[in-house]
Amino acid sequence: WVSAVCRTALILCSATLFANVGIAGVSPCTKLPEDLTTFLQIPHPRGIPFAEARQFSSCSWAIQSLISAISGSGGRTPGTIVNVVLTAGILGQAEAVEPLIDFLESDSGYRDRTMPYEFYLAKANVPIALACILNQINVELARVNTSNSEGDSLRAARRRILDYLVEAISDADSWERKITWRSQLDSDARDRDLYLVKKSIQGLGLSGDPAAACVLSWTFHEQARHWGKIGIAPADFSQLSAITRDSLALNHDVARFPNGLMQYYESKKREGRDLKTQIAKPPLLW
Repeated sequence: WVSAVCRTALILCSATLFANVGIAGVSPCTKLPEDLTTFLQIPHPRGIPFAEARQFSSCSWAIQSLISAISGSGGRTPGTIVNVVLTAGILGQAEAVEPLIDFLESDSGYRDRTMPYEFYLAKANVPIALACILNQINVELARVNTSNSEGDSLRAARRRILDYLVEAISDADSWERKITWRSQLDSDARDRDLYLVKKSIQGLGLSGDPAAACVLSWTFHEQARHWGKIGIAPADFSQLSAITRDSLALNHDVARFPNGLMQYYESKKREGRDLKTQIAKPPLLW
């Protein structure tokens, strides 16, 4: 079912994927590794500043440093792992996709598999990080020779992210199969899974991807049949409906910007709009 929906969405929306998309500028790296360390350790009460984080995207060493922090002990410093995950997403590089997914699904070495708050928040926002990568992949696909190996690699990464996020919102048991860790904030595994479904819906919205928009639209209009089978409480059902509606609107808004999320956030900043409530509470990107 998941693959069929995703294939249908990709077919329906493929015609619009490469329309009116420009080239994202790349500046020389002017940052040092210690700059990244400082950025990751600074509290960001309003959320990660997108433009500031993206400045590290031209530094070839940056994504490897972030992947090492996600995959190993470097990410264990309390209070910084959320910054690491979201910054890895903002850099928009496909090589971070599998390390991010592995981080979300693993128990991160905690013996009782109960995540402290910092790790729980970081894991729950992997779908947001994946959405940032998906958005940048679409920008890159519009400017590379899609017949070469780079194009093939980008398309494979795009499909991997789409399949992962679509399965996350469409298969009620997918998180239970993938995850063994627990949260101190959720009463049981179902509450944890519902939160991850909500974050995945938000991710599909933030991506601005046309196939993601098709999936969100289908989900919104078919939700009674879709989620009604798994015994979701009325309050959760209403919240899922509202999040899906808002994420679909966000997807369409982001899609208007040919250079992706960087241009989107720059535009909103020029408009003086407060983006705190558009992504998550507490806000994680601006």
